[in-house]
Amino acid sequence: MTKTNNILVPVDFREESLSALRFAVKIAQSIEGKIVMLYVIEEQGFFTNIVLSEEQREMIHKSAADKLKALKKEEKSLEKIPVETVVKKGKVYSQIVDTSIEINAKLIIMGRTDSSDWKKNFTGTNTLHIIRESEIPVITVRNDRHLLDDHILLPLNLRSSIKEKVGKAIEVAHLLKARISILTVLDTDLVSIELKVNNRLYELKKIFNKYNIECTTNLIESREDISKIINSYSKEINADIIMIMTQQELDFHDYIIGTTAQEIINNSELPVISIIPNTEIEEEIDMSFIKHLVDPLGVYKTDK
Repeated sequence: MTKTNNILVPVDFREESLSALRFAVKIAQSIEGKIVMLYVIEEQGFFTNIVLSEEQREMIHKSAADKLKALKKEEKSLEKIPVETVVKKGKVYSQIVDTSIEINAKLIIMGRTDSSDWKKNFTGTNTLHIIRESEIPVITVRNDRHLLDDHILLPLNLRSSIKEKVGKAIEVAHLLKARISILTVLDTDLVSIELKVNNRLYELKKIFNKYNIECTTNLIESREDISKIINSYSKEINADIIMIMTQQELDFHDYIIGTTAQEIINNSELPVISIIPNTEIEEEIDMSFIKHLVDPLGVYKTDK
């Protein structure tokens, strides 16, 4: 497959995945991309493989392929963009991640459920595995009521390293041709810290502007639930997408989804783009001010 702006859309024919498909069409039109619709025939275990004959397995594969082709014809929005259909067999999340690598995808766009048991099921679903293991951004879409894609809300925790996060945000903003609103939430009302954070946000805004990305910033002082603040603010500024960064677990080599990130995904009406922050910007960013956020009174002394 030629290197282009490929977008992988896992499809299981439920309404959530169809919403993701329609959202993917909007993205593909914006970035002149190609959509690859993937259906995964989930492995049913050793016993099922014995019971099913080779002919029956081929029939299942053909039926899935035919349904994808029918969907391609039925979905009128797909007529003006390149679309390919793929059927694979195996573990759903593994096949999705592997396929994204095979086709050199720029994005994975997939539906997420609106059901009341979503939060309970999230940590065990394929979605969590995909977000955690994918090396490319994953956009989860609840419904297709929000088809715009050019205003990203980026919550940034300035108490952690942000250089890689900013670099990845710049990369995605360029891909989506989007503007960015940065939001930082402080749980303190110390004026000295507020001044330092505001100065840092101003520096970040200049960096985004240097890369020709329109950027605004806002600082909110609150001890309320951060995910609720973020979702409320996204409505206030009419954001189209919320961008969150996964957290690296210090004791392991893989990445995890933090509690706040899970709650944002669970509760947001907007599409949420989840990213592993592994791209750095060129500038060296002075992070010395972080010391004053973590230890404003200088309680923790070091020899360095």
